Amino acid sequence: MNLKKVIPLILLTSGTLQAATLSEIADFASRQCEEIHSSGKVSKSQITAKLKGQGKALVRLIGGSVSADGSYKLDSVEYDGVPYEQLASQLTDVRSCKQRLTELILEKATLEEKKTELSFSKKHINYERTNPTNSSWVAEVEADYVQISGHPNQLIEDRINAQLKSAARVDVEYEQQNWFVTTEKYALKGDLLSVIYKGTYYAHGAGGAGNVIESANINIKTGGQIYFKDLFVAGYKSGVDQIAETTLKSQGYGEYFDGLKDDQCYYFDGKYLTLCFDEYEVASGAAGSVEVNIPLDDLRQYISLNGPLAHAL
Repeated sequence: MNLKKVIPLILLTSGTLQAATLSEIADFASRQCEEIHSSGKVSKSQITAKLKGQGKALVRLIGGSVSADGSYKLDSVEYDGVPYEQLASQLTDVRSCKQRLTELILEKATLEEKKTELSFSKKHINYERTNPTNSSWVAEVEADYVQISGHPNQLIEDRINAQLKSAARVDVEYEQQNWFVTTEKYALKGDLLSVIYKGTYYAHGAGGAGNVIESANINIKTGGQIYFKDLFVAGYKSGVDQIAETTLKSQGYGEYFDGLKDDQCYYFDGKYLTLCFDEYEVASGAAGSVEVNIPLDDLRQYISLNGPLAHAL
């Protein structure tokens, strides 16, 4: 079966400036607001930065005015930068600052929508391979895996497709075991393409089947992998480990849980972060591979504001 799904990639562009996506605007707002709180002021270079509408948006966010040379004036007092103690009440935390600044940038900027259709389809393979040293052993391989088309950059599209195929293990030359894999689910949220594969293998001479689960998490813009650790701030592990263990135990799993890995299997659907574990990793073999869903709100304090989940907060 060939299942096809089309998702629009939206680029926001200005006639006089380089293209700016919503993620780029959110990233800019995040950097500005974090700088305000870490240094206590906004510098001239930030006031006169490049994204359309952002200089005026900063002024509208914090009040006051900015002169041609970038200096800031509030209540007839002129500053080289913007003093933290003079900031408006909505800057009491970085997250609200980021949200408000993003809204102001989008409100002020004159942006046009340009849609590129990004298509997802499932590819299917089915073959048999005879073991070269024992002709009585024939490995059967049947699998489906996700591929994309319509990406504006062909090199990045090829890179993404190679990773999606590799994660499904369909590029391995099986000779001693049967291998069956299916695409359980996939989603594109922000710049994060997330896919879950489930597989079953039967080794010759083994008493039963083994179960595995694999994820592929890819930056749709660059084609680069997004590891579990990339989702969070530094020092996240102990707090997220505790949340994961509590969630596992609430669902009857977790007896073998030994903490999450930096390259942990995961899936993101826009609302929940799904953690996935191989057979025997967190439960007895009878449970097979295990998935648990954690609401994004439970992880909020650990999520990096510069990471791929920031747009969903």
